[in-house]
Amino acid sequence: MNFQVPQFIDIEDRIIGPLTLKQFGYLAIAFLLSFFSFFIFTFLIWVLITLLVAAISILFAFIRYNERPFSILFLSVVSFAFHKKKYRKNISGEEEGKKEIPQSHLGDLTLALETSTAPMKNERSFLKPFLDSLREEKDRYEILKKITGEKEVARRIDYR
Repeated sequence: MNFQVPQFIDIEDRIIGPLTLKQFGYLAIAFLLSFFSFFIFTFLIWVLITLLVAAISILFAFIRYNERPFSILFLSVVSFAFHKKKYRKNISGEEEGKKEIPQSHLGDLTLALETSTAPMKNERSFLKPFLDSLREEKDRYEILKKITGEKEVARRIDYR
């Protein structure tokens, strides 16, 4: 059974002549702003506003950057400019006038837990009770070693 697979799904439909609906909307907004500014401002100011609005609308309607519309790029730049940014700095090469960032005990503990393979001293391992219960129930469970060296726990089934 053959099915038709949709192709070119990232290309917008041309609705108004050679323009997509978004392109037509950007150009229509520019035209309306220019039209109403003609009646409000003097001729020289109207020409400047029209040139500025036309340039911006052409950017938004036709320019693509990295195969993405300019409107997406503009929104990304605005969100980057106004959102908080998180910076990290190596404290070992500290500059003058900068305060040292205190590291909490919790951060050190997290780093030790994430980077170590053995349980830490005076810390209770969450695997120990599980492994102890496995040793007690050897007749029900078995620890298998795979070819790769990885260990796996399997339930033992006897077909006698």
